[in-house]
Amino acid sequence: MNFKSASKLFSRRHVAQKVRELSFRAFRRLVPNLRSLVFEDQAGNTVVANARDNFITFECVKYGGYKTSPIHQAILFYQKLGFPSGRTFLDVGANIGTETVSAIRSGVFDRAIAIEPDAANLTISE
Repeated sequence: MNFKSASKLFSRRHVAQKVRELSFRAFRRLVPNLRSLVFEDQAGNTVVANARDNFITFECVKYGGYKTSPIHQAILFYQKLGFPSGRTFLDVGANIGTETVSAIRSGVFDRAIAIEPDAANLTISE
């Protein structure tokens, strides 16, 4: 193991991420009926995530919240170009809709269509 990999292994940020990751895995085992978790993304949007999801939810726990996706930068670019608002945002493969929420909250889009084929992502709002 070289110095660079050893320093990454023991950095405070990395240790904090590992603690959150292991805590989350333990918590899911202790509370098997947990259906959803609520997080806030970097833009201040509320994200409701499926507790059994191993991608978005896991990322939220590991990093302490959901990182705002590149769609936020694309929306800012869209606004700078002067495109009129009132358009429809189409999110195909929406997962839990984090990009859709950012698009609607931006004010550029007045409606959205979110398509998600995984039924497990639909059941968290029940």
